[in-house]
Amino acid sequence: MANSRYKYFEDIWNNEFQHYQKGFPTTSLLDLFGGLDSISYKIPLTRIYRPDLIALDYYGDVSLYWILVYANNFNNSPADFYANRIIKIPKFESVISSM
Repeated sequence: MANSRYKYFEDIWNNEFQHYQKGFPTTSLLDLFGGLDSISYKIPLTRIYRPDLIALDYYGDVSLYWILVYANNFNNSPADFYANRIIKIPKFESVISSM
């Protein structure tokens, strides 16, 4: 499974720096991950501000926290993961099949 969200972003040439960089997404990541079969999860005190630990619990990999960010249409901020907030966690099998 790919561990990087950047797989979904186009490469664009930057003339000023003479290298490729990531541009806009080639697909809507909210559509991709937000529409997957998911479970509802109430964030406990032990996981506030820690999407990485939630990703570890459900996907076995802290670097997949970004899936939770896109699936819930959050900013890329740990502050979105506050106590008692109910979030969607796409099921692992659905994530694998979409990647």
